Amino acid sequence: MFGRTLDAIAGYGPTESFNEIVAESLLPSEFGSHCVHIDTMNFSVTGEYEHDFGTEEIQITYGYPKDGRWDLKRFVLGMAANQHGVPLFLQTFSGNESEKESIRTIIQALTEKLRSTEKVYNIADAEFYT
Repeated sequence: MFGRTLDAIAGYGPTESFNEIVAESLLPSEFGSHCVHIDTMNFSVTGEYEHDFGTEEIQITYGYPKDGRWDLKRFVLGMAANQHGVPLFLQTFSGNESEKESIRTIIQALTEKLRSTEKVYNIADAEFYT
C-alpha cells in the first residue's frame, strides 16, 4: 500500500502535492506567511539519470556551479520558507537554470498559491533585485 501511495504521488507530482498541502493546511493558520525567505541551492551529482513516469522533468545537466565543480552535473532546488522557517514552497529546476529565473518562478507560483489578504514581504539574495 505504501508503495502504491508513493507511485501515486510520483505520478501526480511531489512538488504539486507538497505545495497544495501547504496551501490548504498551513497558510490559513497562525504559521501563515508575512515574511517569505526565498533561495536556491544547487546539488552536484554523478552518473546517468533516466526519466521516469513519462512526465516533464528537470534536466540534470552541467550548469553554473556555486561550488566550483564544473566537471559535475547538477540540479537546483528552490525553496520559500515563512518567518518561522517552515517551508511553504519547493520546486526543482534543471541544472542550467539561471538563479534569477528560478527565483522569479518561485515568487510567481507562490503568489498564486498564497492568495494572502495580508501584505507579504519577499526576502531573497541579490538575484531577486536584478
